[in-house]
Formats: sequence, C-alpha cells, structure tokens
Amino acid sequence: EYYPYGDPRNPYYAWKASEDHVGFVLNRTMITPPGTTFNYNTGASHLLSAIIQRATNMSTVDFANQYLFGSLAFE
Repeated sequence: EYYPYGDPRNPYYAWKASEDHVGFVLNRTMITPPGTTFNYNTGASHLLSAIIQRATNMSTVDFANQYLFGSLAFE
C-alpha cells in the first residue's frame, strides 16, 4: 500500500531506522509492476550506491568523480 512522504506509515521511516538498509530494500514487496508507475525511492538510490561500492571497491563519491564527473571538467 502507498503512503505519502510525511505519513509515519511510509516505509522510508522504517528503512531509515533499519540497521540493514540494503536488506530492507531487497526484502520489500513491489506494489506495482516494474515500469508502470514512478515513485521516488530513496532505498533504490542507496542500493545502487551499495552495488557501486561493492563492485568497484571505491566510495560512490570517488567512483562518480572518477568515471562520471571527471570528464565534465568542472572547475
């Protein structure tokens, strides 16, 4: 069931309090089929960060600076 941000039943608050953020995300049940609705998902962003860290042995910030932002030549 969907609960908007700010509603204490929104799973964000349980995710934030969880000691295992990745496990919490992976154990969630989808409420709609993939690709049918958009809803921002903090847990999915965190999951991507954990995957990058594990796969590259780099922090997400270091990975982004080296492979994503470095070629943009920000000063």
